Amino acid sequence: PSAFFHLLTTAFISLLVSCSLREIVDIESFFGEEVEETTETVTDNLSINRGKKKVTKSAKVLGTENTIIKIAQRGAKAISKLLPKTRIILHETREEFEKFAAPGRAEYDTSADVIHVNLEQASITTVPHEIFHAVFLNKVKTDPAAAKLAETMMESVRKALPATSELAIRIDKFADKYKDKPNIQNEERLAELIGIMASEDGYRKLSKPN
Repeated sequence: PSAFFHLLTTAFISLLVSCSLREIVDIESFFGEEVEETTETVTDNLSINRGKKKVTKSAKVLGTENTIIKIAQRGAKAISKLLPKTRIILHETREEFEKFAAPGRAEYDTSADVIHVNLEQASITTVPHEIFHAVFLNKVKTDPAAAKLAETMMESVRKALPATSELAIRIDKFADKYKDKPNIQNEERLAELIGIMASEDGYRKLSKPN
């Protein structure tokens, strides 16, 4: 049984590593000198994933899309020095977007440090919103003041949540676990804080002013 368990564990770890590496390879395929025919490289940190199917769009849709692309260009330029490793991928269709992110307008993948944007559903405020999250969550890792602000935001949001909500339960567990550990820069504490803020539920609620 122990040998079987060891084999199963090894296989599981290999699968996780394989999935992780595959995600990295997928992301890297949007940048560099050699990219897919469907990839439009705008800058070193911004690419457009056009998808394989030709999409018919109205003038209004094209206008909105072009505006979002221009905003993304300005945003990518603005963060190029502040966050040199952060990249933005604009996905032309919902289908392409959902290969990399959960359904929605956009998502900042903290593990890959990539902002994915769904051009079919994005608005003109979507890219700046995601860039804010990228900047803030990266600052949380290195700046004690940003980390403290994140906790303050989290506590403020908690007051407005029902006690039974999943986000409220996560925040309560976090607060209880670290109530006797005031060191905000504790690595494990930071990892949990970023995890809560980057979660699908926390991501939306923690960005809303109270």
